[in-house]
Amino acid sequence: MKTSCCYCGTLDNAKEVYPANFDADSFSVEVFSARRIPDRRYFRWVSCNSCSQLRSDPVVDLDLESLYKDSTFDYSDESASLARTYFKLIQSGMENVKGKSILEIGGGNGFVLDYALSQGCESVLGIEPSILAVESASERVKPFMITSMFKPGIVPNEKFDCAVMFHVMDHLPDPLQTLETMYAAIAKQGIVVIAVHNVESWSAKLFKSKSPIFDVEHTYLYSKTSATNLLRKAGFVDVSARGYWNTYSLRYLLQLLPMPSSIKSRLLNSFLGRAIGYISLPVPLGNMLVIGTKK
Repeated sequence: MKTSCCYCGTLDNAKEVYPANFDADSFSVEVFSARRIPDRRYFRWVSCNSCSQLRSDPVVDLDLESLYKDSTFDYSDESASLARTYFKLIQSGMENVKGKSILEIGGGNGFVLDYALSQGCESVLGIEPSILAVESASERVKPFMITSMFKPGIVPNEKFDCAVMFHVMDHLPDPLQTLETMYAAIAKQGIVVIAVHNVESWSAKLFKSKSPIFDVEHTYLYSKTSATNLLRKAGFVDVSARGYWNTYSLRYLLQLLPMPSSIKSRLLNSFLGRAIGYISLPVPLGNMLVIGTKK
């Protein structure tokens, strides 16, 4: 199935960046589960001749809602450090969360929202398609989780002070529609906070097609320019983008390295692989923060 550019809407007007590299086993529930071991499977990647937006084209026509609904939640061991990191990103746009309301799209078991509540956030709502992820949410946040894909009409308009997506935007088949729906959901002067891979980061340039960001789950990939342009097209103003550092365990960083899966599995399951799971450090891995305001 052919795809169009999410920014300028053109079909076929693109040049190939990487040829397709996938097989019949690339479309299982396990492949579409969060934080799986990267296996370097991806659709053909192209760059739009009009605006340089990167996308997968063509793609296999998949029932994404079913795949994500049955997907597993595989990163609970990283969620504590991720919650602190992502909350700091929210604070970049909204310094004081006390008394505020936050909407999160695709937040797994709601660990970010749970942390936000502990920091004084007044109300939260999470939209997450994975049944297993929602079932594993804490008792504090589970009542505020909706098991669904995010779509128009699923939340009230102009209700939230902040809408957030952390490493979800590159998975979306129609990111512009999602951003427009987020725009409608937040109140005037509300903000959107998005974390996403930066296709122009040092790691993407170093590893090229072996970078884990080139993946069969990803429909679009963004630079600072293309991400800010898309937010502006959705109606946001005062849009900015910058890199940020994540704190990861050494085990997770090993998981990302491009090496044969058999060798990587042996290392991860060894005593050393388990031991380095307790050692974490901040790294500029190649992610970026994008923030915009509802005018």
